[in-house]
Amino acid sequence: MNIARQSSDRISIRRTLQLWLLGGVTLCTLGTGILTYTVMRDESNELFDRQLRQLVVTVPHDFTAPIPTVPDGEAEDDIVVQVWNAAGDLLYVAPRGSVLPRSVKVGFSEMVFREQHWRVYAQFHKGNYVQAAQPVATRDELAGQMALGATAPFLLLIPALLILIWFVIRRGLQPLNQVTNAVTSRSADDLQPIAVRHAPTEIRPLLDALNDLLTRLEKAWSAQRAFVADAAHELRSPLTALKLQLQRAEKTTDPELRAIAYHKLQERLDRTVHVVQQLLTLARQEPQGTQSPTVTEADVAAVAAASVAQFAPLAEAKQIDLGLDSPAGPIRVRIAPDSLRILIDNLIDNAIRYTPNGGRVAVSIQRVHDVTTLNVSDNGPGIPQEDRERVFDRFYRREDSGEMGSGLGLAIVKAIADKAHATIRLGQLEEKGTLVQVTFQ
Repeated sequence: MNIARQSSDRISIRRTLQLWLLGGVTLCTLGTGILTYTVMRDESNELFDRQLRQLVVTVPHDFTAPIPTVPDGEAEDDIVVQVWNAAGDLLYVAPRGSVLPRSVKVGFSEMVFREQHWRVYAQFHKGNYVQAAQPVATRDELAGQMALGATAPFLLLIPALLILIWFVIRRGLQPLNQVTNAVTSRSADDLQPIAVRHAPTEIRPLLDALNDLLTRLEKAWSAQRAFVADAAHELRSPLTALKLQLQRAEKTTDPELRAIAYHKLQERLDRTVHVVQQLLTLARQEPQGTQSPTVTEADVAAVAAASVAQFAPLAEAKQIDLGLDSPAGPIRVRIAPDSLRILIDNLIDNAIRYTPNGGRVAVSIQRVHDVTTLNVSDNGPGIPQEDRERVFDRFYRREDSGEMGSGLGLAIVKAIADKAHATIRLGQLEEKGTLVQVTFQ
């Protein structure tokens, strides 16, 4: 059933063009025939009316004796001429045996006699009443024959037009077939643009859109390959260290040394789990990720308050003063709530991680007109000017930072900000420390 439905839903441009062009030619031919018939009938009526008038004025007027009326009979399909005298006697009729009633109207008129329509012209001519009549069917038949004769060549040319239409459509759609062959003959990893130099103007927008898609796919594929390579490289070291630490713990016979070894093993395992979680988060937030949250509105003040409360125990453990300064009431920004939560969590986590014990981490929100700015600042060692661009790269960690982070926190923040069309900027406080500003338009 599904196959039948798919077959019925297929639309063929070639078949559609053939049907429409053939239908258009047929309708134009029929319209030409109808128009020709109408014109021919009008012209023939004018010609025959002139003939009836000439017959009436050329009929002789000198009749010495009345002509007896012919009994009822079938009228001939020809012009009938009749003459009456002033007394109303029928003096002349031609052809003989064709008798029509006398028209009561002078000039042209129509009459129906024995279920047949007649065109009549009558007038007084030298004391007599002369009438000439002709069947309307005769005129229509002549007009139809003339119209058919004029339309017949077009009807005979329809088969030739069919062949011509088929050839022209087949030739015109050849570039589409070439594009189809060029795409289907490619391998799965060949994402090079399709040549458009000799392509017709009509399909160039399609090729441009297809090439743009191929370019974006190439960038996404390259980014995915780089991401997988970086992730594999980043996970290789902690996994190797975990294996060595496990082997060391198994070989240790001293319970105290074994406990220390297992404690270090637990630390390395936690770090590996953190790296994996960060990798999954980054994969979801980047454009090539499989999950793309719907962009809605979120209350940045409420999300920031929840994140500060979440990291409060960690800040207390390091005796860090963690605070939030936000205007009263909700502050809405265009971003998915989950993405905003991940962004703020990573900024606060980074700030607490690189701030020494007894330091300060401040989260503030500013709203000026329709622009909202989220600020996360700390009084840690800060980021040197030469490293401020690189800290947004994946897996980048400063060697002198003294922390065992994953190098993905700010990369995740940058990916989320780019998806929400927000701007992110790194600043330096007057004394020391780091200021991260995320601006939502």
